[in-house]
Amino acid sequence: EMKLITQNFMRCQAKDCADDTIHHEDNKGPYPLRIIVETSEEEKIDDDYYSFIAKIKMIQNIEYPALLASIKDIEFKADMENQAYTEEEIDLPKTLPEEWEKDEEFVNRVFNLVMTKEIITGQLVCRKCDREFGIVNGIINMLLKEDEIDQNE
Repeated sequence: EMKLITQNFMRCQAKDCADDTIHHEDNKGPYPLRIIVETSEEEKIDDDYYSFIAKIKMIQNIEYPALLASIKDIEFKADMENQAYTEEEIDLPKTLPEEWEKDEEFVNRVFNLVMTKEIITGQLVCRKCDREFGIVNGIINMLLKEDEIDQNE
């Protein structure tokens, strides 16, 4: 399933991008990949399905600045405007608050943001080389073409 939590771990591996894995403040690097959503589905997750500790552990593994960059410029196709995140959903602090692990409301907001919307079709796009990785049936195709692979590895 292609969700924001999945996208948060994806990086472009094309030969001109593979060694450049840090988040770029100017959003011109290969991480995070930009998201274009053509179709998506909302997945309802019962509040008690995941324990509070499990939610905290998931969030600890997220690259928070990359998450903010992704939700800031996620693109929903014109007929998907009703599927876009609300301002309230994406209104997150610029840095993780101190002792965020004790803030149940914050933990639940971030968890729901990264876990409840599944991207069915669309693309992830490298911000550095503009390489598009297609998403079909919720599965992303990260396979590179032969000329995109560094032959020296």
